Amino acid sequence: MERALKDTGVPAESLYFPNKGHGFYTEPHRRGSLTRVLAFLSRQASGSTAKPVAAVSSGSARMTVWSGNLAR
Repeated sequence: MERALKDTGVPAESLYFPNKGHGFYTEPHRRGSLTRVLAFLSRQASGSTAKPVAAVSSGSARMTVWSGNLAR
């Protein structure tokens, strides 16, 4: 898919983690994938990369990966 998009001039990037499937279930992989997605979207939207934010060592923020129901 990445090659087909690039062949037609559409910006595309792929991110692969060794021994991982389609989901990123560990904190380092989620952080890495979201950082790359945000950087990609920033470049596409404004032509520049967003500035990194400071790491947070504590807190209770959560990201819901899936809360839907496929049986609808």
